[in-house]
Formats: sequence, C-alpha cells, structure tokens
Amino acid sequence: MRQLFQDHILPILASIVLYCTVAPCVLTILALNEILRIIIYFLIGCKYSHGKVKLVPYGIDGCFISQEKSSSTTAMAIIRFKKKKFQFAQFFERVESRIINFQDENGVYVFDKFKWILVKRFGYPCWKLDEQFDLKNHIKTAGGDKKSECDLKMYMSQISHDFDDSKPQWEFILYDYKGVDFQSNNPMLIECSNFLISFAFLFSDSTSKNRRALLIRINHAYMDGFSTLQVIYTQLSTDKDAKPFIDPLKYKLNEKIKFLLYTNLIFKGPYYLVSGSLQKLCKIPWKSIEKAKTGNRYYSWLNDPVELETINKIRSKAGRKKIGVNQV
Repeated sequence: MRQLFQDHILPILASIVLYCTVAPCVLTILALNEILRIIIYFLIGCKYSHGKVKLVPYGIDGCFISQEKSSSTTAMAIIRFKKKKFQFAQFFERVESRIINFQDENGVYVFDKFKWILVKRFGYPCWKLDEQFDLKNHIKTAGGDKKSECDLKMYMSQISHDFDDSKPQWEFILYDYKGVDFQSNNPMLIECSNFLISFAFLFSDSTSKNRRALLIRINHAYMDGFSTLQVIYTQLSTDKDAKPFIDPLKYKLNEKIKFLLYTNLIFKGPYYLVSGSLQKLCKIPWKSIEKAKTGNRYYSWLNDPVELETINKIRSKAGRKKIGVNQV
C-alpha cells in the first residue's frame, strides 16, 4: 500500500497541485523566453553577417553548450578496423565525400551541422558557421606500432575532455596499436563490412597484431554516440546496402504504448519535473530502490561521481570480487 502511494497516488496528487500553482508561472517564463528569443534573433541579424550565426532551434541541443564540472558534453566511441590496410588518405576522402559534402536528392547537405560551432551569444546557445572550416583539423592520427591496448585506453582517457569553441566540436582519430584478433561472435561487436563497431573500455591488454582503431569525439549537440555509430556505418562502410539500425524517420511507437506514455506524462510529469529540479538545485543525490520478483533489491544513484574504491567496498560487503576500472 505504501509503495502504491509513493509510486502512483503521490505523483498524481502533487501534479494536480502543481498544475494549479506552478503551471501559470511556467507558462509565463516560456512566453518571456520566446519574446527574448525574438529580440536576440534580431540582435544577431544586426551584429553578424547574414546566416553566419543562428539561434539553436532545439532546446535539447542547447543543453550541451555547458555542463557542470562533473559532467561531460562529449560522446566518445571506438571503431576497430579488421585490417590496418584502411589508409588515412582513403578514410579522409570517404569522410569528405560521404559526410561533409554528402547531399540528399534535393541537394541539401545532410551533415551540414558538422561545419558549425556551438557557441553562446547574448546568453543563448547559437550555431556559428566556421568560415575557415578545414577537414584536416578534424581527422588526425595517433599511436604507433609500439603502442598497446593499454596505451589506447590511456589515450582515450587523456582526450575525454570537452572541446572549446575555436572550431566545430568533433574529431576522428586513427590510432595504430598492437591488439588482439577479433571474435565475430562477441556480442559487443557489430560487424559491418570493413568495420567492427563497439564502445570503448571493453578490451583485453594483449599485444599480438598490428591494428588500427577509429576514435570518435563529438559534442552531444551534433549527435549522440548511437547516432554517430549509425552515421559511420551507413556513410563509411563499404557495404553498399548498409542501412541504419533504426531509421528515426520511419520508427513509430505502438499507439497503445504512446497513449500510456502521454497519459503517464500528463498525470505524473509535473511532480517528477519539480522533484528532479529540486534535487539538482539542492544537490541531493537521486536514489532509486527497486525490488525484483526474486526478492533482490537493486540500488542506483546519480549526480555525484563514485570512486572505484567505494564500488569495491560495496562489492566486498556483498561477497563479490573486487574489480578494475575497465570492468565498471
């Protein structure tokens, strides 16, 4: 009964109260924000050359222009080539033709965003055209024949910082190293012609054969990690029939599921929005306790970084083996 009250009755009752009290304030703020955006739109038009700077049209993109020090705006992934024969010049030409200069049937540059820089103007996130855009600034080489899997992991940790706004916030790095043979039955790897795709930090430290990996750093405002891998797969793979894992223009939710999601949002949305905001402002760690059918309880928390030593203490109390950073 207590769980029913916490999970359903309390959020619904709180949301009703918030609709009557907070909603008018929120609508006023949204209206003022739109008025400010119109004013800033004209200020940008007066100060900058036509079309060289523009307001970020989607709020979710603007969220990634600045984060707290404990957060990151950069998505990172790694793609391992089956063969080292995939040379830099070949890769450079393919990125240039299949991503930077790629046009749809209407002549629109599909990935034009890659030439724009995420900046802040008049306090609002904006896109600024990089008039000196040079692909050479975004495709690099690193590593070498004497580098190992451990060196690859260390290098990724060194470049995991966020970008500045001197150029578009993304880059591809071809990294040479000595590594293990691929296993096609590894569930973490997605095979697509010349590539094996995987997220980083899941590999052993063996140093057997010369390998080449593609390291991807990209600000979330351009696309997230999964979208980036889809672009790499469809645009750079030698497989002519390569298609997205999920086509966002064709994917649709079941009408029943959509109805349940919207209903849940209407009745509980305000409660979780306000409670989540208060937790963020007051720096209260978000905690979740879920009880499985087996009787086990699962605890999760968010907001604060967790030291590896803390995790190992928890595992030790639970009678589990201690783990290393690559197993977290």
